[in-house]
Amino acid sequence: MEKLLKLTVKVQYYATPGFPLSVPSQVIMTLMTLKTNRPLADLSRYFRTSESTALEIVLYWIDMLAKVLRHFISWLPKKIIQSTMPNELGERFPNMTCFVGYSESILYKLDGLSPFTTAKYLLAVAPCGLIMFMSSAYTGCRDHADMVLDSGLLHFLMPGDEVMIQGGFAIKKLLFARQVKPVVGSLGKNDGRPASASSSAGDHVQGAIQHLMTYRILSHGVPTKLAPYIDEILCICAALTNLRNEFLN
Repeated sequence: MEKLLKLTVKVQYYATPGFPLSVPSQVIMTLMTLKTNRPLADLSRYFRTSESTALEIVLYWIDMLAKVLRHFISWLPKKIIQSTMPNELGERFPNMTCFVGYSESILYKLDGLSPFTTAKYLLAVAPCGLIMFMSSAYTGCRDHADMVLDSGLLHFLMPGDEVMIQGGFAIKKLLFARQVKPVVGSLGKNDGRPASASSSAGDHVQGAIQHLMTYRILSHGVPTKLAPYIDEILCICAALTNLRNEFLN
C-alpha cells in the first residue's frame, strides 16, 4: 500500500481533468487491470463508472505510467553489476553482465473468438535480479537473432562482457562479433529457470521473471482493446517488478 501511495503522488501531476474518478482510483483501476486482467466491465461496476469511461481511463494511464516508470528499467553500471552479483556466480564468471532470455504473451482478437497472435519480447536481467532491458513486442515470424539485432540490446554490451543466453548459434555469432562471451543457458516456458546458472543467480533471475508473470495481463492474454499498448504494458510491468519490496532500498 505504501508503494501504491507513493506512485499515486508521483503521477498525480500527469492527471487529466474530465474523468469522474479520483486520481488514486484511476491509477488503482489501471494497475488492477494489469495485475488481475479482470474484464473492464467488472472493474467499471466496482468503480461505479461506465465501461467506456473505464477503458478511456486505463488507456490514458497505461500511456502515462509507461512514461513515468520507464527510467526504472535501466542498464546498470558494470561496478554495480559486479558489486551485487552472487558470490558463486562471480567466482565462475567474473565478467558476467546479464541473462538474456525471451518470453511471450497472447494478444487476443475479438474477445478471444478468433485465432490469437503471439507477441514475443526480449529481456535482460542482471545477476541480482533487476530487469535492465525490455524490448518492444514482436509478432509474426521473427527469429531470436533478428529480435536481438532490432531491439538495440547489443548497444549495451561491451567487449569482454559475459552474457548468459537463451538462444542458438545465430545469437552466439552476434555476441562473438562484439567480443562478448556467451554462456549458454535455457528457460522453460515462462518459468525463468536458467539451467547452467549457479543456484543463487538462477534464483534471482527466476524470481524476476516469475514476478513479471504475476501480471496476469502478460501470462493470461492481452485483451483486444489493450493489445495496441503492449509495449507500454511490458514497460510498466517490468518497472513494477524492479520496484518489488526486496529492491526498494
